[in-house]
Amino acid sequence: MPFVTLQAEDEQGVSEKEPSDGVATPSAPLERSRWYWGVVATSALWVAYLITVEPLGETSMMVFGLPAWVMLPISLYLDARELDDSVDWPAHLWAYILIASIPVIAIISGLMYLLKRHQVSERATS
Repeated sequence: MPFVTLQAEDEQGVSEKEPSDGVATPSAPLERSRWYWGVVATSALWVAYLITVEPLGETSMMVFGLPAWVMLPISLYLDARELDDSVDWPAHLWAYILIASIPVIAIISGLMYLLKRHQVSERATS
């Protein structure tokens, strides 16, 4: 969906731009919960797995891949549930979780979720 801006006037009649990409802008930056750090850690585990898969083989899958594969969808869901009180995002949580459930491709879901979450949080501070 393209990023569109609308003109909104506050109580004093001053016009300011508001994004209309379907995401409500939170009044404060999004808090980084333990589940946020779970998404960060499991995304890092996927990166570690991709780096070590050649030299370590199956050991790499057991040490890095399997924990990341199990924990990334769980961390995504629980972090999004904590965000539900402060902002109406992510709109397509099921898509993030579905992609996070596919081994190796899951890193895309984790990194996209973190990027979008950062953008929503930055919007609150600007």
